[in-house]
Amino acid sequence: MLRNRKGSATILIMLLFVTLVSMVMIFVKAAKSAGIRSSAKELGLVWCESVLGEYDLNLQGRYGIFGFNGIAKDINEKIDFYATASFGNKKYIKVENVDCDLYPHSLESTVCFNEQIVKEGKCAVLNKDRGIKEIKAANDAHTISPKNIKFSDLPSHGSADAFSIKRLRETLRNIKNFDELIKAGTDKYFQRKYIEKYFKNRADEKKLGKTFFRCEQEYILNGKNTDEENESSTKKKIILLRSVMNMIYLQSDKVKSAETLAAAELLTPGPWAAATQKAIQAVWSLAEARNDYHLLINGEKVPFYKDSSSWATDIESIIKSAKEKKKGKDKKRNGGGRKPVDEKGKKRIDKSHGESADPGRNSDEKDGKSLTAKDFDSKVPYINPDNKRGEKYEEYISGMIMLIDNDVKLLRMMDLIEINMKILYYGGFKIKDYNRGLTVRLKINGENYVFKKTYG
Repeated sequence: MLRNRKGSATILIMLLFVTLVSMVMIFVKAAKSAGIRSSAKELGLVWCESVLGEYDLNLQGRYGIFGFNGIAKDINEKIDFYATASFGNKKYIKVENVDCDLYPHSLESTVCFNEQIVKEGKCAVLNKDRGIKEIKAANDAHTISPKNIKFSDLPSHGSADAFSIKRLRETLRNIKNFDELIKAGTDKYFQRKYIEKYFKNRADEKKLGKTFFRCEQEYILNGKNTDEENESSTKKKIILLRSVMNMIYLQSDKVKSAETLAAAELLTPGPWAAATQKAIQAVWSLAEARNDYHLLINGEKVPFYKDSSSWATDIESIIKSAKEKKKGKDKKRNGGGRKPVDEKGKKRIDKSHGESADPGRNSDEKDGKSLTAKDFDSKVPYINPDNKRGEKYEEYISGMIMLIDNDVKLLRMMDLIEINMKILYYGGFKIKDYNRGLTVRLKINGENYVFKKTYG
């Protein structure tokens, strides 16, 4: 009986010992697996950081954009090299597969590009500028030609016209100024700050060195392939914008509404007066808009919403211009542009007196005040009401840029960066070859790991 009890105790102890050993082995294995997982996660992020550390210094220095050059195959080899160096001497760790995905992080993606732009725009607002390196262009060219840049290769190629008249009118209906259009703290607000810092327009003197385009902000707005075309398109857009805003003012101002109605009743008495009034208002708004444009390009301010003190042209000029145009048409009908004759056909008559038909200029006086030399530029006369409030040319440009399609705007910014980087640093530079991050998938000891790392 005692012998049986001793035997049972021995078996029990042995069973407990085996169980204990098994538990220890399980814990050891679990700890080992946990250690491998922890090491893999920590080292995987380090490997990704190493890749991110290879960002292009010129791209960052000139445009504040972090991006590394590379394709998935090359990055795979780098990660595999790092993994081998980290785990190669550990027999219990086997790296079975390395797969790197760069596509979601390409700077050619408007989402990724915008993240970089907004981030740098925030730095500009917070006065944490890293500064812009002085750049020197390889030549003084300012037009795209087959010899230097292929327009068809640029990121924005194939995108539609981004400026919509319908969108313009709908947007302007309920805003009082450009600041209302672009709310502080939004992506568009920081985009605007980035554009103002890194791209030129025809009116500013940023110390950006030589760039391919002189009118870079105008390019973002219009997407034309010469400075001249971008300036011309910008002029049309500013005049369109100002025509809309001037029309709103004319229709709301009681004095000017009465003036246009009185003029309409003189020209077309009766039921047609209302339609004629609208036509006069449209012509007057356009004449004022043209004057607004010349004010802006000469460094003056034009308020987004006008009042009587900031209005420059007068209705007499408009009526006079209309009569001059009608007279010109009559001359063509009566003699191919020759002076008309009297009823007897004997005496030639000329009533033009050589007067200017420019509706934006009221001879040499406005409101009883003689115009000074600063009221006119060297080529195109304009009336300067000496307005002290309002927005300048660059504010109109940046405001209108915010009205265009967001993706097209970002793609055209990419165009400018790619063009200048080609000329200044690398002839083969393409923004699509650069990435703001990477996603790495590893298989280690049969387990899958995913690492994602981006700049900032």
